[in-house]
Amino acid sequence: IASIGSYCFASSGLTSLPSGINRTGITLSDHVFASTKLTAVDISNWTTVPNGTFSECTSLISATLGSSLTSIEQYAFSSCSLFSSVTIPASVVTMGNYCFANTASADIPAGLHDCSMGEHIFEGTPMTSITMPAGMTTVPNYMFGGCSSLTTVNLNDVTTVGRLAFTSCTLISSVSAPNVVTVNQDAFYRNYALVSIELPSVVTVKSDAFRECSHLETVDLGSHITTLGQDCFHDIPTLQAIYIRNGAAIVSLTTRFTNSSYPYPSIYVPQALLDSYKGNAAWRQYKDYFVGLDIPVTVTPITSMQLGDGSTPYYSIEGVVNAFNENGGTLTFLANNTSELTFSGTSGIIDMNGYTQNKVFWMQNDSGSITIRNGTFTQTSDCFDGKTGFNDGYGGTVILENMTVKGTLWTDSHSFVIRSGDY
Repeated sequence: IASIGSYCFASSGLTSLPSGINRTGITLSDHVFASTKLTAVDISNWTTVPNGTFSECTSLISATLGSSLTSIEQYAFSSCSLFSSVTIPASVVTMGNYCFANTASADIPAGLHDCSMGEHIFEGTPMTSITMPAGMTTVPNYMFGGCSSLTTVNLNDVTTVGRLAFTSCTLISSVSAPNVVTVNQDAFYRNYALVSIELPSVVTVKSDAFRECSHLETVDLGSHITTLGQDCFHDIPTLQAIYIRNGAAIVSLTTRFTNSSYPYPSIYVPQALLDSYKGNAAWRQYKDYFVGLDIPVTVTPITSMQLGDGSTPYYSIEGVVNAFNENGGTLTFLANNTSELTFSGTSGIIDMNGYTQNKVFWMQNDSGSITIRNGTFTQTSDCFDGKTGFNDGYGGTVILENMTVKGTLWTDSHSFVIRSGDY
């Protein structure tokens, strides 16, 4: 026998695998042993567990998988209501939809690792606490959906939480997400027991991500957040405070992040961006709920970054502390004597923190003002014929505070206000 067809032994009284089933060269179709009386299976020489092979085997407790296994197909062990013991070999590269859904797994199987995963893999299992394996960067769509006993989640190295990954996990009260960058649609939909969450690395929270988390009170979105999707905190009557610590730019908002059926929460934003948020068209509906937030200065060394519309390169002179887009705010740089800086904006502050600059500043602030403070400008032979220069063709105001200017201060179109310093 070289092949066994679909449902061949399904719903039979088999309590053990037939002799010879592990012989090399036999090909199994789908659901071959579905709904049988098997209690334990050793399939350690299989390369694939086909679609639905052991689904609804309600007496099956454990399976032994081997190092030659590469694929666990969809529904392979689904609805095996007593199934609780399995180790995923490192050789597995594909796990299909629902492969362990509605089993008795009380924890993530040993050996789980990043591979090509389908959806609903552990849906409906009785897990109470999970820690994602080290190195695993994605929670696939629906992975733990409907795990109604789950209370504690440690996402460890995960950077992406898939769509509906924890939907209807109604008892989750604690989520550790130190490295999560993207929270996809409905990821934590109807997590009724969640009271607070911190997302220190998050960049994007997509639509409906925390919708109907009906006891959520506090959300800290950290300093990297750039985008909030529509209704990401919709239908939350208890929401009291949202912290946005990103000092680089106003967070992009799609229409709204909550609804008007309940009181708006206080929205804590960097003090330097407070007025910009209040005047921003997308955020204007929340203008009475913003609170200024003083953010500790931390230096993040970088070589370049994009701001505003993404078309103009912004070069830090040593490292960016804070940088704000053309809608306004405070731009703070550390400066040394090696690089150029281009800045487009209506207002800003460049704090040189005592550093010396001996190359030109390209200040593209056509309408607003930029304050430069606490540093020294020197003249060099390769910088506009020995002059400290500000890019011509722009009409904004340059305000100098506590600056030392050695040589000629040159510009074509900028206006200058000198408040203090040595010139």
